Amino acid sequence: MMTHRVRRASKRDQQREATQQRVYGAALAIFRRDGVADARIEDIAALAGVSRATFYFHFPTKDLVLLEHLRQSESRTAVLLDALPEDASMDDVLGTVRKSVAEEWRSDPELFAEVGIVGLRVNVPSRGELMTERRDASPLRISLSRRLRALQTSGGFDSPIPAELLADLFLFNIFAATFTWSGHQAIPLDLVLEHVTALLLRGVRRDPS
Repeated sequence: MMTHRVRRASKRDQQREATQQRVYGAALAIFRRDGVADARIEDIAALAGVSRATFYFHFPTKDLVLLEHLRQSESRTAVLLDALPEDASMDDVLGTVRKSVAEEWRSDPELFAEVGIVGLRVNVPSRGELMTERRDASPLRISLSRRLRALQTSGGFDSPIPAELLADLFLFNIFAATFTWSGHQAIPLDLVLEHVTALLLRGVRRDPS
């Protein structure tokens, strides 16, 4: 009896996850077509084949769809970072993040602008909250901090700045550069992020030459 109930619960969870992903995909499609502000929940629900109530059950606000998009993007980058060899160099670590971010967003500048605004709003600590509490909630920040800490300990780069703060500085600059690029795409995103990464690398190398 217990096993049967567990199976039914598991099936319901799978169905709920499948519905959420369908709603999520439909919302992104409508956001790209109409813009977030003008996107109608009715259109998203119709495209996903669900009711308005189902949309709000999974995503009470449009902003939560955008945050889920940012979370999934960061998670994919964290997976690539974790797959690097343990002795990966600073160039490899930062280059992996840079290339992944460019791959994620180079063809989606308008949506990144929307995601960026929401991301900035929710990642500013509220009164009495530590920035580390927000950082520790991000798998990408956790992975990058771990990599930089290991490199710093082994002498892979020379900087008095703690690895966790360096990770935040790098990710913030990558985020800011992508956000700026999304409104003025004069040069490819890959090139913008390459230069941002080079600036940090020059600052922490033992031998600047």
